[in-house]
Amino acid sequence: AGHAVASDSSLDEYEVFDLLEQLVNKSLVTVQNRQSDEVRYGMLQSIRHYGRQRLSEAGEDDTLRQKHARYYVALAEEAGPHLAWSQTRSWARRVVAELDNFRAALDWTLAQRPELALRIAANLFYNEVHSLPPREARSWLERVVEKARGNTEEEGGPFRMADYLRALIGLGTATAIQGDLVKAEALLEEAAQLARRLDEPRHGAFVLAGRQVVDPYRLPAERRQEIEATLVICRQRRFDLELYSLLLVYALTLDLQGDRDRAKRLFREAVDLSQRGKVRYDAAIFISVQFR
Repeated sequence: AGHAVASDSSLDEYEVFDLLEQLVNKSLVTVQNRQSDEVRYGMLQSIRHYGRQRLSEAGEDDTLRQKHARYYVALAEEAGPHLAWSQTRSWARRVVAELDNFRAALDWTLAQRPELALRIAANLFYNEVHSLPPREARSWLERVVEKARGNTEEEGGPFRMADYLRALIGLGTATAIQGDLVKAEALLEEAAQLARRLDEPRHGAFVLAGRQVVDPYRLPAERRQEIEATLVICRQRRFDLELYSLLLVYALTLDLQGDRDRAKRLFREAVDLSQRGKVRYDAAIFISVQFR
């Protein structure tokens, strides 16, 4: 990231690496060897603060913060589709390693470019709210959704409706995890209406799964029909992650309502998806619930 953010027309990437090596030699920057092959660098907070002061005095702070933010928007959009897949665990590790940079990018973009903050949150927290503690994920998502709400309808505007939908789903999930079920249901209902408007069955599957997590004992006939129809679409279009999530929570609801045979079949289908290595969530914690 450093070479991409620091380089410009007057300083190419190779010169950035040379300067970085000089800073390491002077102990102003530390080398942090991680388990992966990627070498990461760090610095003391006092040195970081001094460097930011100098950038501000030179009038370059905003320029670099914007370049930093755009780099992490692009990284979030690249990482997002991979985060739930077992074959790409390296992406989850990379996101965790970069969390401080994502926090810095979110902080700046919320103040200066909230449409970019929405793109980060929509990709990192859509189905991966556990990248952060639920309280922190919810805090970022609440601020992002507040900035975007009401601004997504503008044709050609900077806020993208699909990003807003994913952020809403992430916020509803994080809110449910924290036990604020009334607010979670309201957020997921807003997301459900938007998913129908956009004809987004893929996102709609996550909404339905979230709503059953909020209240697994309640299954109105209309929602049951919607879940069954969405399962068919997910199977046909091979939306495996969405299918897996909806299968699990729907099966739990059916079990609670006494339809054990149907519930067992759906659980087995979900476990089969997991065992084939398509999703990285551990299905074993679910099949232990009355399914022996």
